[in-house]
Amino acid sequence: MPDWKFQFWDMEAALKLIRDQYSWFLPTFEGYSTVVAKGDALRPLVLHAYGGMYVDLDVECYRPVDTFLEGHDLVLQAEEHNSSEALINAVMASTPRHPLWLDVISLMMERSASSHNVLFATGPQVISEAYKSFMKTHDLKTRESGLPKRQRLTPHVYQLGEFYLPCNWLSQELCAEVDKTEPKPGNLAGFHHWAGSWKVSL
Repeated sequence: MPDWKFQFWDMEAALKLIRDQYSWFLPTFEGYSTVVAKGDALRPLVLHAYGGMYVDLDVECYRPVDTFLEGHDLVLQAEEHNSSEALINAVMASTPRHPLWLDVISLMMERSASSHNVLFATGPQVISEAYKSFMKTHDLKTRESGLPKRQRLTPHVYQLGEFYLPCNWLSQELCAEVDKTEPKPGNLAGFHHWAGSWKVSL
């Protein structure tokens, strides 16, 4: 991806972004007691501020992702078949200032007292629930205004078996098989390996 700029975010860069652009979120961010919660919380802030694509460190890239993103202002990954409700936060992409991220940030603030439960407070459950609510609200607004559904927004949710998720984390044998397969299937941009290293920081 020669036209992409790559940015590795550490705590110093995270705090600078929040202080400069999201100072109202700083008390919530500093209240998280684990690195993984802070890492989760940073992702929607970065995507809202700059757009682009966030990927976890355990994501292996097979091919350029551009064609997978083409025509969409928001791209998310589901961990189930035929679902847009069980989303992961290991791979996410959007245009700058996409309105979904403010809903995600707001929900994280509502759940800050439950930050010990990372999946619920800052992780995939927040993304899933915010997206579901966001799409319902957007559809209602466009219907009431007489505009076609999603006229201005073009979200896309890739399903299990495509994009960066060839297998569920419970299907280790299938994951191992996909990892060995050559050439890699064309419907995969890469492979989220489900390393789970975040669990040691809880």
